[in-house]
Formats: sequence, structure tokens, C-alpha cells
Amino acid sequence: MMYTAGKDPNDWINAEGLMTMDRTWVFKLQLAYNFPWDILASVNYQRMSGRPYALIVRVYPD
Repeated sequence: MMYTAGKDPNDWINAEGLMTMDRTWVFKLQLAYNFPWDILASVNYQRMSGRPYALIVRVYPD
């Protein structure tokens, strides 16, 4: 069986609900501070709900 959903842009016309890889919310925080002597420090933080992941298990025959 071949996976073909989404390869044609017309597949998602009039689609309802969330798509497979959608996240319901995304939060991003970015901070930067310029210290004396031109030292720049920055922090990036991201939090996403429903982060998609794929669990892969490989079973090799004996």
C-alpha cells in the first residue's frame, strides 16, 4: 500500500479538523542582553503541544 495523502494540494480542500502533524499551540520565548565589552547573550525556548514523533521498532529475523 502506498501513502499518497497530501501529495496533491487539492487533497486538503474542505478538510475539517487538525491535520496529522498540526500542533494546537506553540509558545516561543527569545531573550537577548548585550553585556559590556560587546558580549551578547541570548536564550531561546520553544514549547509545542502534540509534538509529532514516530516510534520506530526494527525487528530482524534470525
